[in-house]
Amino acid sequence: MKIFNKSYVGIRERDYDNTTMAPLAFLTPFEDNAAGATRRKTVRDWATQGLHYQRKEVNEDNFVVVDNEPTAGFRIIDFAERYSTSNKLARVFDPNGYELEISMANLIEIILTAKIDNGLIQEECVWGREGAQNWLLVAGTDKEQAALREGQVLVASIGDRVMGAGSQEYIYLGRGYVQNIAAVGEEFLEPYNPEIHNFYERQYGGRWSIPRPNKVATARNSKLMHVYLLLAESKRHGGDNMLVTQVKPMKLQGSYGPSDFEWDENTVFYGPHGMYYNAEGHFSAGRRINARSDYEDDHRYHTRDALFRDVPFGNDDLDTDILLARLVEKENA
Repeated sequence: MKIFNKSYVGIRERDYDNTTMAPLAFLTPFEDNAAGATRRKTVRDWATQGLHYQRKEVNEDNFVVVDNEPTAGFRIIDFAERYSTSNKLARVFDPNGYELEISMANLIEIILTAKIDNGLIQEECVWGREGAQNWLLVAGTDKEQAALREGQVLVASIGDRVMGAGSQEYIYLGRGYVQNIAAVGEEFLEPYNPEIHNFYERQYGGRWSIPRPNKVATARNSKLMHVYLLLAESKRHGGDNMLVTQVKPMKLQGSYGPSDFEWDENTVFYGPHGMYYNAEGHFSAGRRINARSDYEDDHRYHTRDALFRDVPFGNDDLDTDILLARLVEKENA
């Protein structure tokens, strides 16, 4: 559902009957692009239907571009007649001086969310668009507010608590650089059964782990990114704060203002993009080596930990003692 700033309206010539207040019209969102031109042609074809048989010229005054803003004065008029009983519509009077048709579902929503006196809707309303269907929205309702946000790019400030797809909540950390990190040790704990052990499952009695890490392995990403922190209480990822990086801004649905979350370059996040590293601390991409291979020499371990800061990472500019202690704590948790 979206709300466009302007609408294109075509009014049908002399389409009156004794139950209506004004001529019937056809409304579509106005956009100055190819899609908008196609929709305007559809409106014109509908509004001028039959004029050539009546030998009438097209009256350009019947085609107008109007502002689409919350407005008072909408009135429910009547049911729309149809040959089919499966497509019942209602007519509403638009205060711009014409009537438009809405679905029964739209009518029921208006009845449930607005006060109506003798058909007059007491609240202001605005036109929304869902797919190919117009929808009359009552101003101030949740649906109208969601439609206002749809399709708009939210400009978040650093530290803002924001909501994304699926009602997941994030903190916007700004644009910066991400470095994947992991604690690496010399001794490895063998899986319970190398023949059947699955790295992503623990029901077989264990997992690949590093019981005595003694250094930090890192892999830098040199691309400047938009970085978000998925909050631990978000419904899809409980228990860890997950770092989300995107080159383009995420499509966010709302902003709740500044957050009290604090971080520095030694804060370790749970990252969404897994990397693999071996005993020497070398990172590589791709699938991990199967447990049936010579895992004692070259098994690659999966990590999703990451650091974030606003300047590129160098080779020796991390406080590895702090990082190692933090990662060891996570390994032993």
